[in-house]
Amino acid sequence: MTRNTRKGFTLIELLVVISIIALLIGILLPALQRAKKNANALKDGTQLKQIHLAMTTYATSNGDRYPIPESIDRQGYTEGAPLFEGMPGDIDEERYRKNRTGAIFSILVFNATIVPDICISPNEPNGGIESDGDYHYAPTEGDQTGVNSGLASWDPSFVGTPATDDAARDGFVDDLDESILPSGGNFSYAHTPLDFASRQSRFWSNRFRAADPVMSNRGPVFTDQSSPGGAGVQVGDTPTNGTWFLAGGADTLLGEQSDALSFAGPTNSWAGNVVYGDNHVSLENAAQPESVTFTDFSTTPGERLSVLDNLFVDESNENGDAAAVASRRNAYLRMYGIDYLAGLDETSWLEPIWIDGNEELGER
Repeated sequence: MTRNTRKGFTLIELLVVISIIALLIGILLPALQRAKKNANALKDGTQLKQIHLAMTTYATSNGDRYPIPESIDRQGYTEGAPLFEGMPGDIDEERYRKNRTGAIFSILVFNATIVPDICISPNEPNGGIESDGDYHYAPTEGDQTGVNSGLASWDPSFVGTPATDDAARDGFVDDLDESILPSGGNFSYAHTPLDFASRQSRFWSNRFRAADPVMSNRGPVFTDQSSPGGAGVQVGDTPTNGTWFLAGGADTLLGEQSDALSFAGPTNSWAGNVVYGDNHVSLENAAQPESVTFTDFSTTPGERLSVLDNLFVDESNENGDAAAVASRRNAYLRMYGIDYLAGLDETSWLEPIWIDGNEELGER
């Protein structure tokens, strides 16, 4: 009589199989994570392209200029009560204070050319930045300020930055129901500032120039010292060796440890998507793309030197005069919150900039 026997796994064989599976997971998981990161970076670039396309579409009907809140809300119908006292029809004399990130892109959402979801990068590293799930397409007197809410041009409760002193959150959008504000911000991307006509003319209009960056993933803070670990700057001369280093020391959270280093590529340097004036998107591996330069006039009189442009620093050596901010046209991309109590005037924005790692608005 033949006996049928069934041979099972021994304990050693089972452990070998488990070890092989664990090894395969260890090999494949980083590859899968990279694949997901790359897929998100591709989606992120598509979103930037869509937002910029909405800006160019808007510009075709508005003098070839992208949205400028102060021009759209000259009489304070959307935001006005905290800025001036007067009769309907009066011009808001401090309307330039509305040119913050939240207001700019809330205009596009309000016009239904973009939706709130594409304002958030799929690689967004900051948990305080999330989509506005309750955007008010028809603001009422209770949830927005303004002399006439029926003439509102955007929803002021759309907050650009997570900063505690962003104008929308800080109560300076008068009568705003703060219970409808998110705990963080509603936008992921850096953009050209609307502070001076020189930059508006070059970067904030339909010029369709392939070398002009308009928006990007947010960037960290750099130091103008010629070695790592220095204090961060927003305005400074290009280092003599031409190399910018991430800020360190007291500014390490803004520089060397900035969340903005997590959008793409390694975490010890910046890489991210940039959308240019002709609507093409490029995944750049450095904050100084080879295609973006400015002319340095601060060298020998009469000599013009082409210098790589750091997207996240306003290079004061462009015109050789650190005080001549208004005439500079180098690329500069940040997020802006606008603190209405910062003592702003039309020629100097003192504290409008928000940067990852800084709860408050940064000082320029």
